[in-house]
Amino acid sequence: MRKFVMTLVMAGLICLPIMAQFPFGGMIGKGMDGNMLLTNKDVQKELKLTEDQIKTITDARNEMMQAMRAAFQEGDREAITKAQEEQTKTLKKLRDGFTSAQKKRLFELEIQMAVRSSQPSIFAREDVQKALNMTEKQKETVKSTLSGLEQDVKEVFEDAQGDREKLRGIMTKITGLSKDSFTKITKSFTDEQKKTWKEMQGEEFKGEFMTNPFGKGGKKKRDDF
Repeated sequence: MRKFVMTLVMAGLICLPIMAQFPFGGMIGKGMDGNMLLTNKDVQKELKLTEDQIKTITDARNEMMQAMRAAFQEGDREAITKAQEEQTKTLKKLRDGFTSAQKKRLFELEIQMAVRSSQPSIFAREDVQKALNMTEKQKETVKSTLSGLEQDVKEVFEDAQGDREKLRGIMTKITGLSKDSFTKITKSFTDEQKKTWKEMQGEEFKGEFMTNPFGKGGKKKRDDF
């Protein structure tokens, strides 16, 4: 996961003039979702996907990456958003055809990945909030915490511009900010919610979680995060 974050951070550093026009939370705060996990061969095997399903995922990923590279070079925000939307649309159709068992397992893997990498944005999902039976106060905590995280990450990027020493430590800072936000949200859990949260993770995934957008894996221990 650390390599994956570094990939995103370096992309951000290279494209800082362009990224000044974009919401930072969209790149760093969200981390990996189910669509990205589907590009992982171990996840595909875990879900018992067919060759046709895997081809659909691979083609959608390649098309999005190609479109995004071109959009970044041109500084075209709308094109980047469109590329992401097209991939999401394709994969949503694919996921709609999953069996109930496949949908449940993918959800569990998304939760496990969020736990391992301390991704606080997982708690903004309606299905997660519903499963945890979150109170309105807890939902507001999630909203304000994520908003604060996005602003903090933006400031970290802006503060690091032109300073090599700060650039070297940017990944550590962002990882720490995400961890703090994740902890702040989970500290509000009741004992019942803590139990539910653990159950939502399902059986531990024995494969490798993807560590970058191009499919190379990297297994991390739980205590590395």
